[in-house]
Amino acid sequence: MTIPNPIRHCLIWGEDYEAHEYPRDLSEAVVLLNSSRAGGDYKIEISREALDLISQRDAPWKARLTTWLVDQRAKGDRVPLITREIAEGIDQQPSLSGHERMIRLLRCIANLVDETDRRVRMGLDSRDGNTALAWSESTNYVEEVYEFLDLSLKMDFLDGSLRGDGFFEGRLSARGRRKIEVQETYTDSSQAFVAMWFDKNKRMYKAYEEGIAPAIRAAGYEPYRIDNDERNTDKIDDKIIAEIRRSRFLVADFTHGDDGARGSVYYEAGFAHGLSIPVIFTCKKDQDPEKQSELAFDTRQYPHIFWETHSELCELLKDRIEAVMGKGPGKGQSN
Repeated sequence: MTIPNPIRHCLIWGEDYEAHEYPRDLSEAVVLLNSSRAGGDYKIEISREALDLISQRDAPWKARLTTWLVDQRAKGDRVPLITREIAEGIDQQPSLSGHERMIRLLRCIANLVDETDRRVRMGLDSRDGNTALAWSESTNYVEEVYEFLDLSLKMDFLDGSLRGDGFFEGRLSARGRRKIEVQETYTDSSQAFVAMWFDKNKRMYKAYEEGIAPAIRAAGYEPYRIDNDERNTDKIDDKIIAEIRRSRFLVADFTHGDDGARGSVYYEAGFAHGLSIPVIFTCKKDQDPEKQSELAFDTRQYPHIFWETHSELCELLKDRIEAVMGKGPGKGQSN
């Protein structure tokens, strides 16, 4: 095995965090090993554009990118590749809720402790402390990780002690292990909820059948559309809420009908955002620029996929899903 180059800084988080650079050998990516602040190993596409996209972003954006890296490794990709498309996809990724970040910190502690009788020891500027920052989507150890540790101790998710300077020594409690087991039901989901408009003339059915559904399947996930569920005997609102909660992400198409916007699509996208479930926005292009601007008014702060043909929708959506979510557990077939 080739010995890594001398220590250099983490390309995401800067000179305060160490990493080993693996020899490039004329490859198309820089490989960084053992960056605890990024949660482990990663690769960055060698292009000025890709590197600039990362270096110029703020700390919360870098924290979301680090979350993506941690999640890709959990799916089995030991050295995830950051491309320009991945970097742009992070713009659409919502920040995690405080509850999710605390659960991820518990998972981090469980991962750091190999045996049930061992205790993890972490603090500010320690390697395990940097790993805790990475796993919990945090940007400041004292203001964020410390608070999560303190709250977890008070809620009996951890057994141990926490000093005023942020040094923690302890392990997961039995209650903390149960909490992780319950939470992981959502993260294992391969379902993608589809929120979109259908009129009585079924003009949008082909957009779903030839664009959205095959794109989701090609990315390795399974689409779910509420009106396709013939078993649905519950109130529609209750069913929508339950299925969004079960989904890994949501695709929302904001194409207007003849009488304007569909409020239900905005409702479903907003509900998913409230749960920190990623939402991917799509919309059919309109020939009238003013109408197009009005179309995305309420969601204009998020990047939309504006499509003209169903094949274009399929291709762009598949690429966006893989950039934001990574490849899913399915076979990745488009039919």
